[in-house]
Amino acid sequence: MTTSESIDLQGNISFDSSHRSVHAPDIGVEERYRIITELLTDIICETDQNGIATYVSPSCQKVLGYSPDQLVGRSIFDLIHPDDVAEALIVFHTAISDRSEGRAEVRYRTADGRYIWMEAVGRAICEWDGTVRGAIIICRDITRRVEQQRELRVQNALRQAALNSTENGLFAVDGDYRYTLFNRHHAERMKRLFGIEIQPGKSIVEAFNTHPQRDEIKAFLDRLLQGEQAEPHLWSFDTIEGGEYYCEASGNPIRNARGGVVGAVVVTRDVTQQHKAEVRRQEQLLFLSTLLDGIPAPVFYKDCQGRFLGMNKSFEQFFAIAKESLIGKTVYDLLHDELADVISQQNRQVLSTEQPLVYPTTVYNAAGQLRQVLVHLAPFKDRSGAIAGVVGVVLDVTELRETQQQLRGSLEEKEVLVRELKLQQAFFKQLFQASPEAVAILDADGVIIDVNAAFEQLFQFTADEARGKVFRELIVPDEQRADAAAQWNPQEATDLLRTETIRMRKDGSRFPVAISASSIMLDQSRLGVCAVYQDLTQRKEAEAQLRQLSRAVEQSPASIIITDTTGAIEYVNPRFCALTGYTPEEVLGQNPRILKSGLTPPEVYRNLWQTITSGREWIGELHNKTKTGELFWELAHISPIMDENGTITHYLAVKEDITERKGIDSLRSHLEEQLRARNAELEQSIAQIKKMQSGLIQSEKMASLGLLTAGIAHEINNPLAYISSNLNRFAEYFNDSVALLERWKKFADDARLQETHGAAIAELQAEEEQVDLPFITTDFTNLMQHAREGIDRIRSIVDQLRGFSHVSSEVTDDVSVERALDDTVILAWNEIKYKATMVREYGNIPPVRCSAGELKQVFVNLLVNAAHAIEKNGTITLRTATRDGQAVIEIEDTGCGIPPEHLKKIFDPFFTTKAVGKGTGLGLWISATIINKYGGTINVESRVGVGSKFIITLPLAAEPKG
Repeated sequence: MTTSESIDLQGNISFDSSHRSVHAPDIGVEERYRIITELLTDIICETDQNGIATYVSPSCQKVLGYSPDQLVGRSIFDLIHPDDVAEALIVFHTAISDRSEGRAEVRYRTADGRYIWMEAVGRAICEWDGTVRGAIIICRDITRRVEQQRELRVQNALRQAALNSTENGLFAVDGDYRYTLFNRHHAERMKRLFGIEIQPGKSIVEAFNTHPQRDEIKAFLDRLLQGEQAEPHLWSFDTIEGGEYYCEASGNPIRNARGGVVGAVVVTRDVTQQHKAEVRRQEQLLFLSTLLDGIPAPVFYKDCQGRFLGMNKSFEQFFAIAKESLIGKTVYDLLHDELADVISQQNRQVLSTEQPLVYPTTVYNAAGQLRQVLVHLAPFKDRSGAIAGVVGVVLDVTELRETQQQLRGSLEEKEVLVRELKLQQAFFKQLFQASPEAVAILDADGVIIDVNAAFEQLFQFTADEARGKVFRELIVPDEQRADAAAQWNPQEATDLLRTETIRMRKDGSRFPVAISASSIMLDQSRLGVCAVYQDLTQRKEAEAQLRQLSRAVEQSPASIIITDTTGAIEYVNPRFCALTGYTPEEVLGQNPRILKSGLTPPEVYRNLWQTITSGREWIGELHNKTKTGELFWELAHISPIMDENGTITHYLAVKEDITERKGIDSLRSHLEEQLRARNAELEQSIAQIKKMQSGLIQSEKMASLGLLTAGIAHEINNPLAYISSNLNRFAEYFNDSVALLERWKKFADDARLQETHGAAIAELQAEEEQVDLPFITTDFTNLMQHAREGIDRIRSIVDQLRGFSHVSSEVTDDVSVERALDDTVILAWNEIKYKATMVREYGNIPPVRCSAGELKQVFVNLLVNAAHAIEKNGTITLRTATRDGQAVIEIEDTGCGIPPEHLKKIFDPFFTTKAVGKGTGLGLWISATIINKYGGTINVESRVGVGSKFIITLPLAAEPKG
């Protein structure tokens, strides 16, 4: 039973059905309003100024699955998708503050957890004095519309990709010959060949106004627009470069849902090369025909079944038989069986031996005279090298003496003819083998006669393996053989067949191919088929990648623009149109300066252009305006697109709308001001807590310092020992050197007084060799270097110890995490070096904002704990990296690990797993306190018997630029 309702002018509601009618007169306004709201499928909601629902219509149960009682008293923003809340808040508060209407499309969560798209329209509710009391909002489910729009965008993208993937030109026009659609190949050819720039809405007939083919094109389109389906039509054009261009055009009318013709679609194929090749072939055939007709002796040729394929004029004149009456017939159709048997036997001998044969016979000429003739038979082959038939020359030798000279000439002409035929066969054989496409010649039953080299390479079958096989059994997968057999109909299919399907190689692998098959016809009979195969594997993969990229670009939440090198826009995605209000047709060919608001400084644009023209990426903010003049902010990433030679061909701009973020900044400043006021109230309490924490931290630091003291003393003693030893040896070398120098000085003094000094010189030389002055000089340098290194090491250890033991203050600085780790390893080295190997995996991260001393105290606690967890021969790994604007520090050991029951308590104060007197239980608690103090986190992952890993995150001192 169906029921309808209506409301008359007096407010009476009537419900009509096939059985009854009920009237409800004299109902009140509130009752009428209740009935209307119950019948509506839209949700009506009334809120206060803060968005708290004070009334929700019953339709919310049908649309969202909630009862009105579940929603009244709740914020209307609770059910909105988190990504849409900001937009809804802005629209709501704008409508409240401006006392205007607001509209937004957002996602609402239903009772079963799904999200549906809703269009919300609201207006502020004002009291009599203008005070805003709240808002009334009407919500409508638009999920189906949004999905249809998304599907339409996907279909449009797929359609354009499909149009541009074909190598043929394609375009569509309306009833006034104006372009409504065209693909890239058609536009490029019009520009390259005729210098015509095409665009939607431009008339193709007007574009060819100056061309001789204008009327011919118009007549072709008129046939399509009248509802006719045009057969393929060959057009010839003169290009702007003076060359010739041939294209084959075919088309169909475009009809609306009522069957009326509203336009036409045309496909053009460039056949310039095919046309030129066909002209050359026709010229060659004409030459051969002229050559045959120029031979004075009768010449004929037959196929392997003895059917006449052709003859020259001399043959027609000699026997008074027309060519048309002889083609396709055999000698049994012309002669008595006895003579026909003899001639057929001669033909079979030539075909079987593949050798020429000359035999005499008698025939009647056109005048009825009996003539003695010699018949010269020779086999001829097709392009694949297979025997295709016999060619014969009939020589009249009745008057042998009189015609001897003529006979000699005929023989020479015969040799020329055979030579030309062989050359022609060789030409076609070479053309067949040189084809880059895989080609197979099949007979009428689908048996492979021959294949070329490209076929062998593509399908991995040799020519010998392929010949004689039915193609369906050789290269067609099992599940497709029935379809392939249905398509193979020798009685029909005389037209060119084009299709895409799957074929199979010798090894069983399958791949996509495009097949172009044309029948080999003779007198309306199909002798076989020439099939051309093209491997589509790479093209299919490219099409799949293109579809993925197209979907990614079309669905991108960022605006995407592609321009040429002059700045002319060639592509915009849907997000650009939604943000700016322009359609693609309005901006294609325009410069992005149409978005300028005049509020972005000119130097920004100069820097942008200088950056991208130099081959680098430019990143910055632009203050632009929409088509309607509304201002908005964009964060733009603009980079050049280069070809394989590094030449810039296009520019790509990916832009994010940051208008809301800019607006929220002011709101955030206000909230931060309130937070600072509240934080001031807590500072006194926090100061006292910090004072207590500082004491505990310093106590723990001193405990750690005491643990390190023995190791530090040992580290100091080692360099002091070899410094002391080196200095003693230095004194000995120095004394020896001084003594030797004194002797040389005395010797010099004596030499000046006495003229004899040979003995003294010999003595001094012996002493010099004993002292070995060169060695002393070299060793002196090394010893001094060792002494300096020892002193530097002592200074480093003492500095680190002093910095670590210093009481921490509230002063923070930009601290290098990796430098702090290295400094801490020096302090804790005596606890580590006998147990573990240090491994550093640093990520060269930016600094963090904290106290260097407190950060080192955390690292000391973790490194000492790691060393204590390793009994012997372990590894301690230090890692640093950045993630989501945070510095990440990992300290991992291969020690004994932490039992699961202790993991939740290790950061509690005074909790320790060490023996009594071995630890305070404050180390990890203080470490967590320090890390939390600077806005970071500290966590642990551990497995007993495997090891532990402590993970620290800290905010970076500043966001990295660019």
